[in-house]
Amino acid sequence: MKNLRKKGLITVSENNFILFTEKGLALANRVYEKHTIFLNWLLSLGIPEEVALLDACRMEHDLSEESFDAIKRFLSEKQ
Repeated sequence: MKNLRKKGLITVSENNFILFTEKGLALANRVYEKHTIFLNWLLSLGIPEEVALLDACRMEHDLSEESFDAIKRFLSEKQ
């Protein structure tokens, strides 16, 4: 939590409630978008759910924004 606070991604209230900053919420939404797209893609390829969940988590954190955006465009064109 200390690291997230230092980066300006969260604040902690007097009552110890953790709240996203605008920047933190944008980042959280982007990570969730990546996870959802990767998970659905892997499942559509027939990857077992337990494997797809782990791989989607790895991919959402390690793949560059440029590559993610290209994959996202590619997948949206296929629909």
